Amino acid sequence: MKWNNSIKILLLILIPIHTIAGKSTDGGAEVKISFELDENTTYGRDGSMTVTVFKKYFHGAPELNHQIHTESFRDGKAVFLIELPEPSAYMKFECLIGNSLFSFNNINAVFLAEPGDEIHIILTEKGPKISGRGSEKYISRLRLIQTLYESDDDKFSELVNKRKYAELLRSLDDYFSTREIQLLNCLDKYQRYMHSSVYETMTYDCIGFLRGRKMEWIAQLLNNADITAQERDLLSDYVFKMQMTEMDTLTSYQQRAYFYLNYLVGLAFVGEELVQLANQRSFKSELAFNAVFERIVNTFDGELRDNMIMELFAQFGAKQDSSNDVLEKALAIVIDTECLRGLSAYKKKMQKGAPIYPFVLLDTAGNSYKPNDFKGKRVLMDFWYNGCLGCIGMAQSLQSVKDQFVGDTTLVFVTVNVDLKRERWIQGIRSGKYTSRGGIDLRVNGFGSKNPMLKYYGYNSYPRLLIMNEKGEILSSNPPNPRNKAGRERLIRLLKEN
Repeated sequence: MKWNNSIKILLLILIPIHTIAGKSTDGGAEVKISFELDENTTYGRDGSMTVTVFKKYFHGAPELNHQIHTESFRDGKAVFLIELPEPSAYMKFECLIGNSLFSFNNINAVFLAEPGDEIHIILTEKGPKISGRGSEKYISRLRLIQTLYESDDDKFSELVNKRKYAELLRSLDDYFSTREIQLLNCLDKYQRYMHSSVYETMTYDCIGFLRGRKMEWIAQLLNNADITAQERDLLSDYVFKMQMTEMDTLTSYQQRAYFYLNYLVGLAFVGEELVQLANQRSFKSELAFNAVFERIVNTFDGELRDNMIMELFAQFGAKQDSSNDVLEKALAIVIDTECLRGLSAYKKKMQKGAPIYPFVLLDTAGNSYKPNDFKGKRVLMDFWYNGCLGCIGMAQSLQSVKDQFVGDTTLVFVTVNVDLKRERWIQGIRSGKYTSRGGIDLRVNGFGSKNPMLKYYGYNSYPRLLIMNEKGEILSSNPPNPRNKAGRERLIRLLKEN
């Protein structure tokens, strides 16, 4: 959760909504959402609020909306009564007020609500205050996630540096087992406020977050360039045991918890990476992607299979050269309507070879740039905003990539600023933190994160990279991250080979 006092207010909360006992399950249940600006805020009192309802939510596939409600207001207040199209739905809130940006769109903001809840949001200078029926679920989830993100990274780093992998894995088990106990104890305090199905789903969502953090550590170990065969074998045994216990039997609550499915797909991907390293001493991401797809198809069926296929593409599809062929197979297999919509949208927007969005970007002199202005050249676009720490790190990492292409006139590096105020953009350029030598500095055309291009690709967190080929098509909508050595080498190879 972070403040960015630059452009507008963006309030983004995703709410999985489940039917509770005694409520209608035929689409008749309502959720009341009321929004209010604290009287001491300096944003102004006029604006608009939008509520988007999803039947399913996959991070990276925001176009899977079912209905959109928008209401303007002049007194700093807005009220929505949302008639749910299904017994289970997700909701997203966006509020645009004046020229200030409040961002509440990270994963910590996700919480469970139920039909009949009445959520009241008061936006203050220090952040939102949530109250009303159902707010206990939000409070408990936020506390849980905050607890999960407190980790003893220094201890793990020390064990990695000492090459004590066996001890590290035991420490990971002990540490995360303790965390799960803490999580369940914390959640139990709020159980009386929620229906049992919501409690179970919320539990698995949080466990998915927690175990996903464990997998991040495993992935970091695998990325060590000098990992030994013995160390890799230790990791392989560890991951395969996790797969056996996690993926063979899934409860209905686990299947409903989409962030738990996110973790399972990531676990399967790391497992395939280990298989490749053991058999071939090298790793090709597209082979792992294909193998995970086949495993999902052969292991699961029905809606669970379709959800996991959609999650696979949302997480890893844009990084694979071979995903186009797999996508055609997926479209022939998937039967769930929402997942088909998501895959079709992915094919249209994100896959390699898809036409780039017809953007209009401005330079510091006010000149406009469109895709045709880069015809015959490859373009790497780096999206950033002033105040983004990750964007600073990305700019530093990209400079070392640029240094590999000095004199190459067929490759253009472009930074794209998403701040609404031009002054913030200019300040960022002058600071020297967000841009680097040898590139073109552009910005979205005054719309901030409401810019049509950003909405088209679902960008709501930064930094983001996008590569356009010489034909004005997507070369990669999710290129390798250059902030570590392995990612930097993959990005350089991608640019040299295409």
